[in-house]
Amino acid sequence: MHKVNLKFGQVDSSSVISFLIYGACFGEDDLGLLIEAATKLGLNVPKQDDINLYDLLPDIAAVLELEDHYGCKCKHSYIGLSPYLIRDDETGGQFKTRVEKKIAEAFGEGIRYAYYEEVFRGDLEANSENE
Repeated sequence: MHKVNLKFGQVDSSSVISFLIYGACFGEDDLGLLIEAATKLGLNVPKQDDINLYDLLPDIAAVLELEDHYGCKCKHSYIGLSPYLIRDDETGGQFKTRVEKKIAEAFGEGIRYAYYEEVFRGDLEANSENE
């Protein structure tokens, strides 16, 4: 009998990093939006000169009980949930609605939602976005 270990969300080893998440994507241009969301959630926001995307998103995700992931080469950051976390009594559509409602608590309306997946292995990088 073989022992199988499963890890949901981000898979990380010395040669491969990958994830699949349904949610929203943010880049450095979205820093103002992240500051507003963190403030709305009552989080302490560092001084503007010392802040970046990676300082805020993990704390926002924790408050919303979501996951956060960073893209390869730190181009983007993502907040949402892995589809492996669809509940037994939940359809795919209900899962999406649950994630969208959580993100909207902090960011309001107008956020673009999609499935994001990324694989990075050595010098090979692959990104995709699927609605």
